[in-house]
Amino acid sequence: MPVKIKTGDILGVALLIPFLKPGLLGAVSPLLDKIFDISKIVSMLILILIFLAKRLTLDKMFFIVVAWCFSMILSSVCNDLRSIDWWTLIKTVAMLIATYLYIRVIFLYYGADYMKVLIPIEMLLIVNIISWILFPEGMASTHWFNGVLYSRKNWLLGTKNSYFPFLFFALVLLKLGIYRDNKKRGIHQAVLCLICIINILCISKSATGTIAILLMVVICYLDGFPLFRNKAGITALILGSFAICIAVVFLQIPWILEHVAKIMGKSSTFTGRTEIWSRTLLASAERPILGWGVEKLLIQTVLIGTTGAHNKILYVLFESGIVGLTLFAYVYLSVTKKVLQEVHRREARFIGLAFVALNIFWIAEGYHDFLISAFLIQGFYLPNRSFNPPKGEHAR
Repeated sequence: MPVKIKTGDILGVALLIPFLKPGLLGAVSPLLDKIFDISKIVSMLILILIFLAKRLTLDKMFFIVVAWCFSMILSSVCNDLRSIDWWTLIKTVAMLIATYLYIRVIFLYYGADYMKVLIPIEMLLIVNIISWILFPEGMASTHWFNGVLYSRKNWLLGTKNSYFPFLFFALVLLKLGIYRDNKKRGIHQAVLCLICIINILCISKSATGTIAILLMVVICYLDGFPLFRNKAGITALILGSFAICIAVVFLQIPWILEHVAKIMGKSSTFTGRTEIWSRTLLASAERPILGWGVEKLLIQTVLIGTTGAHNKILYVLFESGIVGLTLFAYVYLSVTKKVLQEVHRREARFIGLAFVALNIFWIAEGYHDFLISAFLIQGFYLPNRSFNPPKGEHAR
């Protein structure tokens, strides 16, 4: 029987590709890096045109995303204009807007097949394994920063810390696709989980990402476990993982820090992150309302000792202040609330459990990413209309 390909499937793949830039390309070719960045903006503009042409209504999430983007722009403009990384600011705003539009247009309006949208991500993961087999120690790339020449090890998807969004979102799309139609998809799940596990071998030195992805693989197979079907169980897991983040990053309680670091195979300072977290908190306290904005990497290094806060909450707080953090918290809590309200539905339970893995990853990493942002916004629309699109907003 011929495979049916809908408009939404084609658009879903085509408009997703610009956001799947392999990290290696950015490391070896500034031109290709710039082409991918420009194509992200083009994807956003195409999504805007479709959104307007189909006369889709503006909703609460739209205003949250716009407010978040405005807070980043405002915080950047209110600081020293010479220190702003304008290109990164433009890319970040375009990414957040495109993420919202992608979910609304591709999944909620067109009802695209998760499995077909998953194809380019799967291909990248497979080719990444090949790059790992050919270059087990990675391919070195050099770059100048602050007058110093640095060398980094890259595989196709980039450095070991770049893998998590690809692996995480691949498993999310896979499971949501199975929930929509589980016919003959058990083998697909086994194969993709195997692909993810092999990729985990490539990033075994990235302990936080490794643990989070292994947890996602377990969730994919044990989502029907009695503990996972219970509202109290899911609530305990989400709150527990979040509490670990607070205890480790903000309170830095010694005995918790030591035990969590040991489990994750890190030093007691989380490979120097405890100092970064402390400096980020101090820097954020200087500009608590709007934050520092999207600063140039050199300015970030002066303020917090590195080019990122290495924690999601601190990243948002440093960049957008209390205003941005409040908007982020609203989305996070809204998704959590809807998961618990719809806990009787298996896709809601899965998104709740995926949050646990995400909380673990966010302890030590926290950059903005299209794939992870798409997961958050997808969860915001529970009950998920892309499973049973309503009349007037159906698969085309």
